[in-house]
Amino acid sequence: MSTAPTFVRVGELACQRNPFLRGLRARVVLCEPVSMNKPAGGSGKGGHNSTNTNPSYNVVLTDSVLFPEGGGQPCDHGTIVYGNEEVPVRNVQRRGDTCVISTPCPLEVGEEVEVRVDWPRRFDHMQHHSAQHLLSAVVEKASQCRLPTVSWSLTHPYSFIVLPTGNKIDSDVVAHLEKVCNDAIARAVPVRCDMYPSKEAYEQALREKVEKGRFRGKFSAVAQHSIRCHWTHPHHHGGG
Repeated sequence: MSTAPTFVRVGELACQRNPFLRGLRARVVLCEPVSMNKPAGGSGKGGHNSTNTNPSYNVVLTDSVLFPEGGGQPCDHGTIVYGNEEVPVRNVQRRGDTCVISTPCPLEVGEEVEVRVDWPRRFDHMQHHSAQHLLSAVVEKASQCRLPTVSWSLTHPYSFIVLPTGNKIDSDVVAHLEKVCNDAIARAVPVRCDMYPSKEAYEQALREKVEKGRFRGKFSAVAQHSIRCHWTHPHHHGGG
């Protein structure tokens, strides 16, 4: 009796374990046509609520080097090499803890494919996302503005964060914040990405690190100023 192939869940995807991985081989676990009268992507922030007029298929692979949209960051783009075809991927969504890739053509379940990420786009997102964490951490410090980041968005040509203040921040304060951030970039302050088996394990580890002062002078992709992040980041704030 054959068993259905398993797949890696969001939180442990190959692109999360190694953000610098540019491609991998995987097998097709699921391929379903998207109804023509319902959205092909997600709903809500950054989702696609307009009716899909072109053929589209929701594909689940055993693992993915393409990360789904989430946390204010757009999804990865890339290519799935299927036989002699190169299938473009422009929409990757998270459904629960499943990474769902939209393709313009069906892929046969059980077939092995090669998945390649659009690296320039990914690396640009990684740098901008890490920069957001750095800026948010600096702005929230008691020695700076004490302003928590309400929301943020990675958009083009500019990314931005939203702060809960009704007043314009003085130019000298902005210059000081810029200097603090640039100092961290020049020192290539490391970005650490830790994996936890559960939310409870993460919260316990965070409490222990705070008690021991282990966050002092460092920034973490997982817990910068106690905020979790599951996206992809460079190894340090110097961008590499």
